[in-house]
Amino acid sequence: MIAVGLNTAFQSYRLANESTRANELLTRAVEEVGDELAFASSVDVTGAGPTFVSPTTKQPVAIGNDADGSGIVLVSQNAGDDSAFDPVLFVASSHGLTVEVFDVAFNDDKTDNGKKNTWDFRIDIKQQGRDTVIASTAMTVAWIG
Repeated sequence: MIAVGLNTAFQSYRLANESTRANELLTRAVEEVGDELAFASSVDVTGAGPTFVSPTTKQPVAIGNDADGSGIVLVSQNAGDDSAFDPVLFVASSHGLTVEVFDVAFNDDKTDNGKKNTWDFRIDIKQQGRDTVIASTAMTVAWIG
């Protein structure tokens, strides 16, 4: 009976600890991605997805997810140029949790609910190797430029 009680207590502690770590990672990712997009010096929406001049790399980039699940990356848009670089890990996955960004969009006119010059994005936190989302949020940030 004591073993069952201890097992339940350890399970509860593990879930609470995982939830706390997921929320901390989500908060950090929202701040980092939000700042990166808000302070982009220029934005281009003519291609497949929005690209911007990064305040971090000072070069044209797209934001996305690393293929191996290591986190959110900035991907150079200087294809074939000597200034092109390998994807830069921007927000790292950690503590057995994976951080991913989705639905990155730039609103450059007022047709989308009256929003102009804003970025929309969603960030999900999952356990590594699983599809279950532990923490998630959708955000809109103003582009300051």
